[in-house]
Amino acid sequence: MSRVILTLVAFIALLLGPASVAAAAEGAAGAVYTLTNTAANAVIVYDRAASGELTWSGTFPTGGSGGSLGSQGAVTISDDGRWLYAVDAGSNDVAVFRITKSGLTWSDRIASGGI
Repeated sequence: MSRVILTLVAFIALLLGPASVAAAAEGAAGAVYTLTNTAANAVIVYDRAASGELTWSGTFPTGGSGGSLGSQGAVTISDDGRWLYAVDAGSNDVAVFRITKSGLTWSDRIASGGI
């Protein structure tokens, strides 16, 4: 079953272009997060059932710009599972969201100091 889940997540990531994916622990219900990496960057959220089935949940604008940069870790969840950090490569900042039962709540954009 875990091979099917990994294959499905990889397929979704390929469909969405060069973006990062973050997900809840294997075998647990939770969510999968990925970036659009478009000019108006957004986080796409899929609810994940314990069976691994994914259902689109929502799209949450980051307030920044995506870019052609494909990078590992462009979407990261805090260790306590309360915060999601999304890289806006095109605008050199990081969007911060609070993770809630109803989706994501935008919190802040922090300049990365990059060029």
